[in-house]
Amino acid sequence: MNREILIMHPLGHHHINDVPEPTPIAVHDIQIVDRVGLADARFVRDSLESGILALLKSSGSQLPSKIHQKFQHEESYDALTILKHQSINEELCYKSDSEASSQASTSKSHSEKWNQRFQDLAKFRSKHGHCLVPLDWPENPALAHWIKHQRGQHKAKHNGQHSTLTDAREKALENLGFVWDSHRATWEERFHEIVQYQAMHGHTNLPSRYDVNPRLSTWVKCQRRQFKLFQQGKKSHMTKERIAKLSSIGFVWYPRQTSRNVLSPGSLLL
Repeated sequence: MNREILIMHPLGHHHINDVPEPTPIAVHDIQIVDRVGLADARFVRDSLESGILALLKSSGSQLPSKIHQKFQHEESYDALTILKHQSINEELCYKSDSEASSQASTSKSHSEKWNQRFQDLAKFRSKHGHCLVPLDWPENPALAHWIKHQRGQHKAKHNGQHSTLTDAREKALENLGFVWDSHRATWEERFHEIVQYQAMHGHTNLPSRYDVNPRLSTWVKCQRRQFKLFQQGKKSHMTKERIAKLSSIGFVWYPRQTSRNVLSPGSLLL
């Protein structure tokens, strides 16, 4: 690149509006490139700074009022400072515009993804009657992970931490029947699974090893254990509400004692 053509020499005592015509440059002296190296870019910047400073000083022009006020108590100023305060630094302006555009695009993308997952959840609820999407749901793994993320954002929001869950999103999910408590959500999810088992087999007495759904058989054992602790007055995750729900579908509390297999909710809560 022919750097000599970029040097801006002082213009003498010409008025700022009476600038001499530039010296013609042969086309073959100009090298057109689509990328400029860092050294060349700095050279161009320094040349522009020197030229602007020389132009202002030689023409006797006054600085804009804001800049004049800024530097009226200083003996000298340089072109780089002027450029910064006039906000004509093209590199910074371009970077700022690019970042703003990128942020707007990212925000739009996140909003579109959130709305899409919300629609997926609405379809799931319409089909299954609840919003308890299993974490390992093979039909839509992204939805299951999105739900987990919403619960995390909900917890952060109500703990006073940064959260992407807006009030509008929170209300929309609650109107859909969303369960925020992950422990409660897991319990409700297993409850729906045993309801399906009961509808298919006519009872809720799962085998101790149920290979079709091992986690359900484990959950059933856990409910019986928690129920026993509850009856003994010990610390338990079992509640009267859960006892009533399980008993309403014929849950088998004592699998080895057939005479006490199925108890009514009323008798259990006495």
